[in-house]
Amino acid sequence: MPSGDSTLPWLYGVSRKVLANQRRSRDRFAALGKKLNGVGPSEEPSPEVVVLRRAEDKEMLDAVAHLRPEDQEVLRLAVWEELPHAQVGEVLGTSAHAITQHLHRITRQLARDLQRPGRHRHAGGGDPR
Repeated sequence: MPSGDSTLPWLYGVSRKVLANQRRSRDRFAALGKKLNGVGPSEEPSPEVVVLRRAEDKEMLDAVAHLRPEDQEVLRLAVWEELPHAQVGEVLGTSAHAITQHLHRITRQLARDLQRPGRHRHAGGGDPR
């Protein structure tokens, strides 16, 4: 800190920089608030929602278990491991295009299995077992 006549201008300079930092911080906080405003509060799901999600997850796992082992492997690599189709193809010795087509067929098969008459559908009030 300078002494004498230089002290006051130096203090004004420091104050100016502190206020500028506070202004930037306030602006960043306001921008974050605007971003978060659209997100909404994170609430704990109700017990009913948890039960339904678990039942739906079980249905999906059961449907996947009925796929051929090769299809399960493609699905695990692409969905669970989140590998790009090119890398899945590399692992399995095929092209990314072939993996894309394979995954399309797998998802259609899963959709058919999940929509099959006689399957328990929980959203419509069916038996969740």
